[in-house]
Amino acid sequence: MGSKEENIKKAQALLHLKDRIRNIGTAAHIDHGKCNGPETRLWVNGQWIRAEDLWLRFANRSPVPNAYGADVRDVRADSLWTQSLDLQSGKASFAQITHAWRLRATEPLVAIETRDGRRIRTTPEHRYVVANEDGLVFQEARTLSKGDYLAVPRRLPSRDDDRDWTDLEEAILQRLVSDPKFLFYISQGSEDSHEGGGPLRGKALLNKGNGHVSSEMYHEIEAISIREPGIRRRESRRIRLPKRDELEGFFWLLGLLYGDGDGLARIHMADDEMIGRARDVVNRLTSCANISRYPERVAHLNPGSTAFHRLLQSVFGYPNRRKAWSIRLPDLLYTAPLPLAAAFVQGYFDADGTVEKARSAVSATSVSEEYLDGLQLLLLRFGIRAILLRRKAKNTLYVSGKKNLERMPLFSDPEKVVRQHRLEGKASTSYVVDLLPVDWRKLAPNDWKSRFYMAAGQRPSAHSLLTMADVDLSTVDALLSDDLAFVEVKEVRHSTTEWVYDFSVPGPQNFVAEGLFVHNTTLSDSLIAGAGMISEELAGQQLFMDYDEQEQARGITINAAIASMVHDFEGGQYLINLIDTPGHVDFGGDVTRAMRAIDGVIILVDSVEGIMPQTETVIRQALKERVRPALFINKVDRLVNELKISPDQMQQRFTKIITEVNNRIRKWLPEDMGEKWMVHVEGGSVAFGSAYHKWALSVPFMKKSGITFKDVYKHCQEGTMKELAKKAPLHSVVLNMVIRHLPNPLEAQKIRIPIIWKGDMESPVGKAMLSVDENGPVGFMVTKIIVDPQAGEVAAGRLFSGKIRRGQELWVIGMPKPQRAQTVAMIVGPDRIPVDEIDAGNVVAVVGLKDAIAGSTVSDDKEMQTFEKIVHYSDPVVTIAVEAKSTSDLPRLVEALRLIAKADPSIVVEINQETGEHLISGMGELHLEITIYRVQNDYKIPVTTSPPIVVYREGVRGKGGPFEGKSPNKHNRFYMEVEPLAGKIVDAIRAGEIASGQRIKDSKALAKKLEELGMDRNESKSVVWIHDTNMLIDATKGIQYLHETMELIKEAYIEAMGKGPLAGEKAMGLKVRLVDAKLHEDSVHRGPAQVIPAARSSIYGAMVQGGRILLEPIQKVFINVPQDFMGAALGEIQSRRGVIEDINQEGEITVIHAKAPVAEMFGFASAIRSATQGRALWSTENSGFEAVPPNLQSEVVRAIRTRKGLPPEPYDEAYYAA
Repeated sequence: MGSKEENIKKAQALLHLKDRIRNIGTAAHIDHGKCNGPETRLWVNGQWIRAEDLWLRFANRSPVPNAYGADVRDVRADSLWTQSLDLQSGKASFAQITHAWRLRATEPLVAIETRDGRRIRTTPEHRYVVANEDGLVFQEARTLSKGDYLAVPRRLPSRDDDRDWTDLEEAILQRLVSDPKFLFYISQGSEDSHEGGGPLRGKALLNKGNGHVSSEMYHEIEAISIREPGIRRRESRRIRLPKRDELEGFFWLLGLLYGDGDGLARIHMADDEMIGRARDVVNRLTSCANISRYPERVAHLNPGSTAFHRLLQSVFGYPNRRKAWSIRLPDLLYTAPLPLAAAFVQGYFDADGTVEKARSAVSATSVSEEYLDGLQLLLLRFGIRAILLRRKAKNTLYVSGKKNLERMPLFSDPEKVVRQHRLEGKASTSYVVDLLPVDWRKLAPNDWKSRFYMAAGQRPSAHSLLTMADVDLSTVDALLSDDLAFVEVKEVRHSTTEWVYDFSVPGPQNFVAEGLFVHNTTLSDSLIAGAGMISEELAGQQLFMDYDEQEQARGITINAAIASMVHDFEGGQYLINLIDTPGHVDFGGDVTRAMRAIDGVIILVDSVEGIMPQTETVIRQALKERVRPALFINKVDRLVNELKISPDQMQQRFTKIITEVNNRIRKWLPEDMGEKWMVHVEGGSVAFGSAYHKWALSVPFMKKSGITFKDVYKHCQEGTMKELAKKAPLHSVVLNMVIRHLPNPLEAQKIRIPIIWKGDMESPVGKAMLSVDENGPVGFMVTKIIVDPQAGEVAAGRLFSGKIRRGQELWVIGMPKPQRAQTVAMIVGPDRIPVDEIDAGNVVAVVGLKDAIAGSTVSDDKEMQTFEKIVHYSDPVVTIAVEAKSTSDLPRLVEALRLIAKADPSIVVEINQETGEHLISGMGELHLEITIYRVQNDYKIPVTTSPPIVVYREGVRGKGGPFEGKSPNKHNRFYMEVEPLAGKIVDAIRAGEIASGQRIKDSKALAKKLEELGMDRNESKSVVWIHDTNMLIDATKGIQYLHETMELIKEAYIEAMGKGPLAGEKAMGLKVRLVDAKLHEDSVHRGPAQVIPAARSSIYGAMVQGGRILLEPIQKVFINVPQDFMGAALGEIQSRRGVIEDINQEGEITVIHAKAPVAEMFGFASAIRSATQGRALWSTENSGFEAVPPNLQSEVVRAIRTRKGLPPEPYDEAYYAA
């Protein structure tokens, strides 16, 4: 598709060709994440740190909210750096770790061992950097097999400055002062010396440094010794700490000790010259080293000081028993100055190393596998990719190949040095790490000959390729990088663990672990196979749809991201505006708003898991907005490789999914439309494939290409899906389906405008929107507000008619003044591409509409009828109270919450300006956690929050009233009845079929609709106001002065519905009837202070008589769990007042459908993980409100009233009659 710049130019040229535009969305559910085993060592800030240990460093911090119930910590302020690989260039560079994750493992890990001896365990979905003839690509662990080649770092960088030396001295001293046995003698006259001149314990030395050690302090120490604290024992002989110019010799000695030392720090060797050199090094520190010589035995060097032995133990972890089995490489070597690390390697190989002529390698052997494992990682600092041969009690490390041997520190033994130089001169390529995973015959000219390569079938090295004349290296350029080596997968097996870990590295999204490059996905894949991935592949480039920093960290698509791209189809070019939508139930509001901007939607369904609740909700919302669906069945390879089904069973699985989708289309569309809009395999509105492996097929494409289901099965089974991706590329098949089967704006708006806009279709703006006329009035609906740090508030949405130009004055309908469009732009992921103007039919971003919110209607005609309200199927169900920690931050908090609520209208903010308390309501616990996280991290406002509070509603069991409400002056009386509003009418209000919260524009149309829904004809004509899902009806006849007071009665009704008499919660589903009234003839006596209290008391009293009930939010719960854990999952649901609605068995998996109160679901994520040992996959969907059980209602009501500062018991009807 060309470069991004070319794509933008093509897109701009297509903005006015309405038949060449497709506005589409994607919809799917959340998948689970990718992690490493707890023992996996990461290269972080020059050190190798176990994944579990790194996470535990930050375990006490506040967790970052996420969709998986994972333990996540923000570590951006800790400056953790790793090495990361750019797959395009093959170059490695530093990248920052931003977040640390821990999850309970839900399936066995994949354990990989490479031919050079590296081992690592990851979850099956975790990806490695794999090298092949296509270059560098990511590949899941589950698909790796013996013989695949992993790209690995050849060198890990080292700092080369004085700070390295200073850091080392401070690290040595820090470990010494932490050992209570050491005594420190300080130079007299130094700042840290004391009057008595005696030694200091480490604690006293730390106190003098205000809790810190320094390099200066290290150099002021004249001597150290050891003595047991609190015991009158003799002090050991004093020794010196090595000065900076002595450290290289000391580290050589350390290497010698690790090779030929014993548990008492004595060195045993036959080489008189070397043991003499070692004695000289020790004597510079202890002055008492001696060599003992024995007949027919090797000499041994005794350091003569227990303090020296203790220093080795405390600083370097030197073992004091079973030394050969217990040694571990000192961790200080990973960050020590490179000359010191080289000195250690030299000392160790002087003692234990050998030059093997037969193997053409330098080698060392140890019974300690862990020691050689660490040494192998240390050698990466020198650019040496060594090979570890793991054998029980005899492990061997080999350094071979010319490139590695040239970088190897030299022996100090003259005889070994000669053999080492001779080996270097004869060495060639290391067959294990230096060969490239490419076939040289595909690169070399036809007439190029090599008997060696032809006879051996040998892969070439980078050096060989570079010396070949006339070889085209463009396709393997990244593989020639000196930063890389390539190692073959030797073994793949499976193992189990309780916890797994991951670390977020935005940008390159990979890091070094166990000497390999492994991908970090930020646990995203918030749309199946990665929302970003399907979008990136459709766009043909890296668009990174999940571009919000918090989305990358949390691993979940939170906002609807937008991208524009160009696709070539049957000789023409088409502009595709793609909106990726969130998959988590808490962010369904963004999905709902996105549906207003698009004309077609690709429904993504996992071939194994089928339709999930969130996907079903999105399908319903799309059809309500008359957004036409197409279907993509994803992860087909899982059917073959995990479920082991046959080609025929695969087709049966597809048929089942298609039938389920079509059943929903029939259910939620008028009959004539439902039949037309159903998806069909034969018609080509269904595609299937693997978004991750970048292939897709549809029946029309299969007929054209000749690919069969058996071919698909074979490719999946044999792991040759790259070949399939070349034959059937994902973007081509899916976007062809989009262009053929999803409507362009000209087709779509004829169907959609009458549904989403209730104005006069014969008006200029009505005609313009039906015909997508760019010359008509502007009809622009804002579906999303993006808060940009530079540009401010950006209004994004769908332009249905007219043309928006830069500098044009536009009206946000309902606002008193016009505003100017400062910038008009296309949207490409995180980028906005400014244009001079955009025509009708496109998705557009406008800067300058400061009064706009999501849902606003914008036009150049200030009298334009607004679009229908965007109705989300779920109400806010959870509230938290928020306060600024500092009162000076209160204005900033108010502004931050204003912007957040503007960008996300499903967040409801109520602010008490006097107390400073802010009540924020959202779609769920995660929704609110994300909101607070943004307040604290994006807006930098420290806040305190209350525990989550469930949002309750009030209703009545039956009919109450008429109830008399008297005004305070007793001159006015109102008689109200209250009863439940019919469920069909409540549903119609929720669905937006009946307008709420606004003036009734067409009373005849409303009356007709209500009659159709079963309301009495007379009542349907007497509706005064609809508030939320409640209705006020005037059932009176001939009441004098009533018309003059109706606005006050309406105000009283709205107050009563906003704060019910039971617990001060909002009312829902009530029909309030005014049946009679007695009003004073003098208007002075029927003002607001008299009418509003009287009418409100009448409503409250009628509610008391009708039987007040408290309604609580309910969630549907869907759990997939292995059969062995079914009982634990059922028990967890039932212990939360849950009701089991259905249980199905699918193979070894039990599928549980249940419902439970939101109030009981807090902490469910961790509880279900614990109960099922992390084996359950679960999701929820908000499912309306139900009455709190009678035996719990009084207790819940008292708790709510107490929290609100109300009397514990609600008032009875006598109170309202007074």
